[in-house]
Amino acid sequence: MHPRRPLVPFVLAALIGHGVAQVRWLRHDHLSRVTAPVAFDVLRDRLVVMITPDGTFLPAPAETWEWDGAAWHLRRPARSPNGRTGHATAFDFTRGRVVIFGGNTPTPETWEWDGTAWHDRQPAGSPSLRQGAAMAYDLQRGRCVLFGGERSVITTTFLDDTWTWDGANWTPVAGPGPAARSGHALAYDLVADRTVLFAGRNAGGFVHDTWTFDGVQWQRRQPAQQPPVRSHHAMAYDLRRSRTVVFGGQGQGARLADTWAWDGSNWAQVTTAAAPSARSNCAMAYDPIRNSMLLWSGSQDFHIEGDLWAFDGVTWTRRAPAQVPPARHSHAMAFDSARRRLVVFAGVGNNAAVGDHWEWDGAAWTQMQAVSMPPGRSAAAMAFDRGRNRIVLFGGDLSGGSNDLWEWDGSNWLRPPTPVAPAPRSNHAMVFDDARQRCVMFGGVSALGGGVFDDTWEWDGTSWLLRSPSLRPLPRLDHAVAYDTLRQVTVLFGGVTPPFGLLTDTWEWDGSNWRQRASAVQPGFHRDHSLVFDAARGRVVLFGGGAVNDTWEWDGTAWQERTPLASPPMRGRQALAYDDERDRVLLFGGQSSGPNFSDVWEYGPLAPATFAPFGNGCAGSAGTPGLAAAPGQRPWLGSTFAMTCGPLPGGSVALPWFGLSRTSWGGFALPLPLAFVGMPACDLVVGIDHALPMAAGSAGTATVNLAVPAAAALLGVTVHCQSIATDPAANAAGLVISSAATLVLGGR
Repeated sequence: MHPRRPLVPFVLAALIGHGVAQVRWLRHDHLSRVTAPVAFDVLRDRLVVMITPDGTFLPAPAETWEWDGAAWHLRRPARSPNGRTGHATAFDFTRGRVVIFGGNTPTPETWEWDGTAWHDRQPAGSPSLRQGAAMAYDLQRGRCVLFGGERSVITTTFLDDTWTWDGANWTPVAGPGPAARSGHALAYDLVADRTVLFAGRNAGGFVHDTWTFDGVQWQRRQPAQQPPVRSHHAMAYDLRRSRTVVFGGQGQGARLADTWAWDGSNWAQVTTAAAPSARSNCAMAYDPIRNSMLLWSGSQDFHIEGDLWAFDGVTWTRRAPAQVPPARHSHAMAFDSARRRLVVFAGVGNNAAVGDHWEWDGAAWTQMQAVSMPPGRSAAAMAFDRGRNRIVLFGGDLSGGSNDLWEWDGSNWLRPPTPVAPAPRSNHAMVFDDARQRCVMFGGVSALGGGVFDDTWEWDGTSWLLRSPSLRPLPRLDHAVAYDTLRQVTVLFGGVTPPFGLLTDTWEWDGSNWRQRASAVQPGFHRDHSLVFDAARGRVVLFGGGAVNDTWEWDGTAWQERTPLASPPMRGRQALAYDDERDRVLLFGGQSSGPNFSDVWEYGPLAPATFAPFGNGCAGSAGTPGLAAAPGQRPWLGSTFAMTCGPLPGGSVALPWFGLSRTSWGGFALPLPLAFVGMPACDLVVGIDHALPMAAGSAGTATVNLAVPAAAALLGVTVHCQSIATDPAANAAGLVISSAATLVLGGR
């Protein structure tokens, strides 16, 4: 490969090159990962926002979220633009598309969202690469209007050009106009039939002016008063009240929380009893269904808000998040992979035990109610049974002790009969063994004064089974376990054994025996900590416990202490779970010397490695071949990445290749139909820069092992791959071609 470096922060590459922070904890407050512009899809009654996962600035697919007036929903299209910041967004009412342009990307890109799929538009001409531009939709002329922005390479260049997008082509607008700027805002005034521009900043500082554009030329307006200077503010047109509304932004030395309205001639401040907090980089759109302005997110110093507000012309009302769980510790938590929900049950609040059930969908909390609920408790154990799609809850600290078992199926809590059951206990640990399809539980303390346990139990969905290995860990409580899906073992670490001996040992259970593992470097004494397996990176993650907030990882051979860019405050008795939908470790709650916590944090790599299939292969005698990552494989720096191609006829020789482009190669536009070489319905979709031969085995699958160098310069590099293979019975050429994939090289 000859990789081209995308736009990756050089400081990040330097950090990784020196082996420092490749991971980070990020507080996740209801989509508070990064600010981004929004657009309201009038035809589908949805507020649409495309955000960069976890606030990274690396080429990972963006997330598409929609607000339906009651809740946020994560959409999952087959293909998405790469994450970005500083892009411009508008809704094309005539064509029913959300249009985005630019941002901090390597190339100037135009994408459209139709409510189901993202479309990468590739017009013949385009505005230059930029971020910080603004865009609005001119309903009268059926055009998106784009103005200004900035281009940063070595120095920053501010732009003063105007472009229009008709759904097929970008067209530059000639003639004089506003001064060059970035961080300004545009909105289309339907009554005046003008696009309104206000404020921003450039190399000379704040630009304090108001302009209107009639589709042909710009006109500077001279109102009697204007809002104070600002940039990175929110602006949208209120159709019902015929006003262009501005909120917040970065002012002279401080962020702003004021509301102003433009009536086509003058600006007037709107005084409200309540308002969103002061912020910049917020986004606003008009909801014509509910006749209100919607304001989303924004920056506050080093914190990004993830809240949503509605403005009816008189009053600001907070819409989301509508509710959050009370702060707590010693709660039970697991990630429901079938329903893509983080499930939290019970625990201890700031003043008393709680017995509630909450679920987090990545954007909002929902308190769940069921006809039958387990009694409230603390220090219980919970795991998600992937085979039966059930949350399993056992034991906990209840008055009189508890050895009851409950299961949550997504609608109801059920209590299956258990003629044989472990003794009542709390402070035990449980995890689901995917390979053997059963929950594994170890240890805990008797709720009836019977001491501390060293027993191993398994729940197979029908019965409890007591295991009797010849070797076992010491009796303990306040320990933690995680299931390593790659090595198919349950990992146990730490805890406390009477009389109050803190433990630093690591054990693994393979379904038959416990085996103690040694590591030259290992965590110190930990109790009330949490473990979870990060399947994307193949590591068990340990966090916190008591008065510490350290992060460690176990790769099956050794422990390594990590130094994330940020960490949650010190705490213990929190809970961790792994979101296998988004490949992130989730943390909720916990206890410190002060009040309990109610925060959600995510942990993961700064530059995640990804493998995303795209395109279609052509049918051969054994089927239509496709590319796939081998189980548990990602293209991480310093690793060997295994990729398969199949199905293929036995003995077939495959030739996968890697390329930097999926749009052109050797003077040909891609995709390139290959019917002219005897391969009908076969398309070349990836440029050929480097190839690696591989042969199909008897199972009809070929495997290639790609050694990814441990070089910081490759971090975040994007390459594409496709494969051709011999298949004499397929067509006249005796060749078939596979689907393709995009690889982003990551650091773990």
